[in-house]
Amino acid sequence: MNAIRCAVATVLFWTILLFGDPLTAYGQVLPHEWAALFGSMIAGVCMGDTIFLMTIKEIGASHAMAVGSLQPLTTLFFEFLLFRSPVSWTFFVGSCFVVIGVIWLSRASRQTPQPSDRPQARRLGIGMLLGLSAAVLWGLSTVLLKVGLVHLTPVQANSARLPFVTIILYTTWGFTGQKMERINLSSLLWIASTGVLSMGLGSLLYLIALGRIGPSKTATLIATSPVFSLVMASVFLKENITLRLALGVGLCVIGVWWVSI
Repeated sequence: MNAIRCAVATVLFWTILLFGDPLTAYGQVLPHEWAALFGSMIAGVCMGDTIFLMTIKEIGASHAMAVGSLQPLTTLFFEFLLFRSPVSWTFFVGSCFVVIGVIWLSRASRQTPQPSDRPQARRLGIGMLLGLSAAVLWGLSTVLLKVGLVHLTPVQANSARLPFVTIILYTTWGFTGQKMERINLSSLLWIASTGVLSMGLGSLLYLIALGRIGPSKTATLIATSPVFSLVMASVFLKENITLRLALGVGLCVIGVWWVSI
C-alpha cells in the first residue's frame, strides 16, 4: 500500500516540478543534506508509515492516531540529541499529560465492553508498541528533514525523496516473496486517493510548515490529528468512540501542546 501511495504522489510532484522553480537548486545540495533528506524518508515513510499501517490493523484508526500523537515528544528528544535544543519545564508537564493520556487509552480499551471485533489484550499491547515505534521514527524523520530542506523547495524535496522511497518499498516487498493479491479497481482508487491526499497534499503542507515554524511546532500541530481521526473513524469506519477514549486523546493533545510551548 505504501509503495502504491508513494508512486502516485511521485507522479503528482514530477508534474508540478515542470512548472516550478529551476532544477539548478539540486546542484547546491550538500552531501550531508542529501543523506538527511533520504534518511528522513527511510525512517518516516519506509519504516514509520509502514509500521503505522500495521498499528491501524491491530488496534483501529482512532487508537493508532492517539498513540501516534506522541510524535512531538520524540521530535523534541531528537532535536535535543542532535542539535542540543534546550528543554523547558513545559516539556516535563507535557510529558506527564501524554503519559497519563496513553495509560487512560489502554484502560479504556480494557474496561469497556469488548465486541467480537474489538482488539484483545495481546493485540492491544502489540498495537501500542507498534504505534510508539512509529512515533519514534516520525520524530527522527522530522528533525532530519529540516536539515534536508536548506537548499530545496518542498516540491523539489518531495520530487527527489518520493521516488527514492517508492523504489525501496517495492524492493523490500519483492524480497519478502509475498504475492500481491488481485486488487479491484475500487480498492486501487481508494489507495491512490490516500497517496494524493497524504503523501501528496499532506506532505507538501507538512514541508512548508516545517520550513516556516520548525520541527517541534509542526509536530505539535500534526499531533492534533487524533481529534479529527476520532470523528472520521466514527463516521466512515463505524468505530465506537467512548468517553474514556475521547478523554485519553484529549490528554495526549494537551500534553503535546504543553511540550512545545
